[in-house]
Amino acid sequence: MSLPPTALCVARNAELPPISIGFRTMPAFETTLASRVDQAIQTNPYVNGRLLRIETDGSRITLQGSVKSYFQKQMAQEVIRKVEGVEQIDNCLEVLWV
Repeated sequence: MSLPPTALCVARNAELPPISIGFRTMPAFETTLASRVDQAIQTNPYVNGRLLRIETDGSRITLQGSVKSYFQKQMAQEVIRKVEGVEQIDNCLEVLWV
């Protein structure tokens, strides 16, 4: 699965300089915010982070991907809401009843 140029591939090291993804260079703030969001998702027992794509635009986070229930969709949003620096969340997760 390949990500579009604007998608964020989260770096695990918050001390990295700005990174270039596709045609867009992301400032270090976005990288550290993305790292904090990724860490929050990965440590949440209710959400499988491997099925999510996280995009950042300043302090705005967009969640994309699929989850198995509306509960998981809400839990993903709630865990991100508590991350420092997040001001807006666009929860575009799709619920797949399997």
